[in-house]
Amino acid sequence: MGRVSTALLVASTQSTKVTKGLQAVRALANTTAVDVTVETGLLADLPGLLRRQVDLLVFDGHGYFPPRVGRLPITPEAIRGPDNGGLRAPVVVLGCCWGGTHDFRKAVRRCLDAPTVFLGHTGEAPFEHAELVFPPVIDMLADVEPAPFAIRARIEAILRGLGPEAAGWTVAVLRPS
Repeated sequence: MGRVSTALLVASTQSTKVTKGLQAVRALANTTAVDVTVETGLLADLPGLLRRQVDLLVFDGHGYFPPRVGRLPITPEAIRGPDNGGLRAPVVVLGCCWGGTHDFRKAVRRCLDAPTVFLGHTGEAPFEHAELVFPPVIDMLADVEPAPFAIRARIEAILRGLGPEAAGWTVAVLRPS
């Protein structure tokens, strides 16, 4: 039996509606080859959750400018740990509104430890999109080649397959800056 992939879905404890949505996403993921966990935390707990070594990290909540999810700024000062470690997941999803915009992508790059496949929405992400977009991305982990460009291609194919209902989602390979 092969290694079980891991997906961590994170939200602030203050975002109860988002947390319920992530629990629904967990239930909709169709594979037993991916261990899916939903974690919530207070503002001080979130950076530690985001730095965990997992195959897929989803951070969801309300997006604001300058780039932040809820009250957590997407900056190295807020995200990186005492050892200067940042985001380690090979796939990072920001489920928040505007998470796929240039400003958010630039902010995430500053928090990365390695090249990462990034998925985000370029506008106001409809709440229901979490249950539409995230489960097939999680399921994809069960059989995708672990190379960033192969993962990006698979996510692009998923988005195309979802059609206009998944409009606004963008995927890219981000490199640390």
